[in-house]
Amino acid sequence: MPAPGTPLQRVAYYWNSDVGYLFPGVKLKNDVVVPNLPASIIKECVGKQCFPEFAEFADLVVDTTRFENPAAPARRRLGLQHLHGDGSAPWSPF
Repeated sequence: MPAPGTPLQRVAYYWNSDVGYLFPGVKLKNDVVVPNLPASIIKECVGKQCFPEFAEFADLVVDTTRFENPAAPARRRLGLQHLHGDGSAPWSPF
């Protein structure tokens, strides 16, 4: 099995809860941990222009993001996600 790419660096911050709207008048905050892609040497490209090889299908796709890790082994991975894809994709192993 190939060795993994660059370890995924993370950053934490204190932010409003994503369920806070369910409790009017109650301030809910919590720690949020997100990937730090630049620190992990992972390039993120958002939008249809990131997939020139799929240009003929570009109008069919609304939300696209490409991640490239130059330190990753020579292999390709295509992740097709829906609903929470934009939030979960950066956590995928690169």
